[in-house]
Amino acid sequence: MQFLNYLLVSIAAYLGIAAGYVLMLAAPEEKKPGMKYFNMLNYFLFFLSIIFSIFFRQSIFFIIFIILFSLCFYLLREYQIYIAYLLFSVLFYIFSESYMHLFSVIIFAYGLSAGAVIFDLKDKKGALFKVLSFAYFILAANLLKLAL
Repeated sequence: MQFLNYLLVSIAAYLGIAAGYVLMLAAPEEKKPGMKYFNMLNYFLFFLSIIFSIFFRQSIFFIIFIILFSLCFYLLREYQIYIAYLLFSVLFYIFSESYMHLFSVIIFAYGLSAGAVIFDLKDKKGALFKVLSFAYFILAANLLKLAL
């Protein structure tokens, strides 16, 4: 039963990106004026998850790991959402026993704004494929749970 709970919470956290995509389908005219705010929210939630993870897990190796992910997030702007979801899958596993629901809310909120950023009015199929490509978050988080 515990794994089923973990699986369902990881799916619910992932659905934030699908919800952001659907929101942009419903109101595509809001993408251009809201882009600045969506990006600010992405940065804020990413660094909020880093601050929480450092606060809850105070290990030098973990801090170095987080700093490396943060550098990749900052330097590789084209792949920021992919890097964020990779980090989220690791954090989701690490804090699965104690703070899983806190991180799942952060991941869902990040997904709302990331789905809005990914949405492309001209290429809806390509944008939908991008949204579905983030399902590796579910796969990675659950494989970590099963393997370790």
